[in-house]
Amino acid sequence: MRRSRQYPGTRPAGFTVMELLLAMGIVVTMTTLLWGTFSQTLRIKRTTEEAQDRYHTISLALDRMARDLTMAYVSLNEMPSAVDRRTYFVYTTGMETRLDFSTFGHQHLYRDAREGDTAIVSYYLAPDRDDRRRIHLWRRETRRLVILPEVPKATADAFILCPDVVSFRVTFFDTQKQEWREDWNTTSADGQPNRLPWRVHVELGIRSEQGTVQVFSTDARVHMDEPLDGRPDVVR
Repeated sequence: MRRSRQYPGTRPAGFTVMELLLAMGIVVTMTTLLWGTFSQTLRIKRTTEEAQDRYHTISLALDRMARDLTMAYVSLNEMPSAVDRRTYFVYTTGMETRLDFSTFGHQHLYRDAREGDTAIVSYYLAPDRDDRRRIHLWRRETRRLVILPEVPKATADAFILCPDVVSFRVTFFDTQKQEWREDWNTTSADGQPNRLPWRVHVELGIRSEQGTVQVFSTDARVHMDEPLDGRPDVVR
């Protein structure tokens, strides 16, 4: 049997414990760096997707409001003895910011449903039903025309149109005075009886992830700013 000869100044083939520990340290360090980069990328991706979903929800909410407002109308075909009107356009602020108006845009979801083509649509700010700290923009639509005092009691479907809304502001362009105003009421004698604004500007204040308030807005052109009048002409 021949023995391998070891020359002076050489060492046996293989790795020492220190070399193995150094290699393992390098591998662990690189893995940690790669995992940190990967985790940060996932967080950025998740934050970006959440922001995109948020902006998409806001865009859909503003688009829905604009479409409803374009179909708003008031009618003079009311009972002469009726105190409350069945068609109106009322914006109130203060304790509750709310917009109620009659519209031609009601859609029938069920066949032979006892519903009309016209309805009352309401937009308002209200707390979340489970978490009162969160304020949402709600949309409510009745199944037929309802006088204004009875709208909250009427059979209607209310849902959250846009969550976590800080502010809801609406302004209206008055063609008679050629100015923008912050109130509109077709049911009041000192308001704007029997006429609608020519244009409506809607603003939603949304709190961002950084804590700042971002304002998103849209404009809607009311197609029928003059009242409908189907009453027969009086021949004198």
